[in-house]
Amino acid sequence: MHHVGFRLETAAEYDAAMQHFSKHGIAEAMSGWFHAPGGNCKWAYLGTRPSIGCYSELYYVDGVALEAFENFRDGRSDQFIPGAPAAREIAKHII
Repeated sequence: MHHVGFRLETAAEYDAAMQHFSKHGIAEAMSGWFHAPGGNCKWAYLGTRPSIGCYSELYYVDGVALEAFENFRDGRSDQFIPGAPAAREIAKHII
């Protein structure tokens, strides 16, 4: 199994959970934040593999993004977050 996910109800709960993991020495493996008009999705994978065998994902979704996320999950729509860019420009690294 790659990860187990937990959706937090509020931004304050998300921040408190992130502080809890950090306080116990569990670092972020990867995180991100999708911004869109009227809604956001903030998430992080935490390095819990040594203790439970997989990553722990924390995520918080609000506004229109929450409705879109639930529609996406339930198969009512294929648009993840309305208004969010369909493609992300990736910075080019010179090696």
